[in-house]
Amino acid sequence: LYLELQARFDEEINMQWTETLTRERHITLISGVEGMKVHSKLGLITRYNGKKQKKIAIIGTGNFNEVTASQYSDHILLTSNPNLTQEIDLLFALLDRGFADIKFKHLIVSPFHTRKRFISLIKKEMEEAKEGRPAEITLKLNNLVDEGMIKHLIKAERSGVSITLMIRGICSMALLPEQTNVRGKALIDRYLEHTRVVKFHNKGEPLYFIGSADWMERN
Repeated sequence: LYLELQARFDEEINMQWTETLTRERHITLISGVEGMKVHSKLGLITRYNGKKQKKIAIIGTGNFNEVTASQYSDHILLTSNPNLTQEIDLLFALLDRGFADIKFKHLIVSPFHTRKRFISLIKKEMEEAKEGRPAEITLKLNNLVDEGMIKHLIKAERSGVSITLMIRGICSMALLPEQTNVRGKALIDRYLEHTRVVKFHNKGEPLYFIGSADWMERN
């Protein structure tokens, strides 16, 4: 079990849970990595059938909290895809041992690769647009304030990439009349929209990413 002691607004209750859980015989508790705030919403279940084992991963956009679950709208991917479960297993090992710059093929892991990977995907859409082919990016986030990422989105828009923004909170990217390839959409629902989803057209074979991070410098 990984428990984040620096979780905003939950520090005191998490410390109380630490004291309770460490008294349980069958629970191994990892209480944070020094100097690093962990924001991921991940779970990994290992099922044993004799000598065989099967791993099931849970990748979410929100906390595992029964109170906010009745108020927030979030997405969870439940998967046994070995490409994902193996990398999540590796990620938990890193949290246990301490951080190292490990290359992930399927996961995008901050603070190592997130910015580089998304910039690379934005540039691929720009290349498609310059060749006159369909190119699209859709962002559904709580906040879009990272100056560097916004600059890349503006370059993409000027290259002809169609960009759709659904930003629930702070959006620092101006929507100007001359930006004909950018549109902003408001989604008002019964629940608080908390989901983070990023979509790239990817030559007609869309790439979807879900996770816990907004496009903010600290993420």
